[in-house]
Amino acid sequence: MCKGHYDHRIDENAMTHSAKEFSELGRAYNDMASDLQKEQDLRLHAEEDTR
Repeated sequence: MCKGHYDHRIDENAMTHSAKEFSELGRAYNDMASDLQKEQDLRLHAEEDTR
C-alpha cells in the first residue's frame, strides 16, 4: 500500500489576503485533507487491530 502525506494544510493567514474564491478553495482543500487524514488514521488503526 502506498502511504500518503495527508497532513499538509494551506495556511489560513495566506487565505485571508486572497480573493474570496481562493479562500473558499483553500478551506475546501483543508477540509478534504483533514477528512483524508482521519480516514487514514482509522484504516491504520483497524489494520493494527486485525494483527
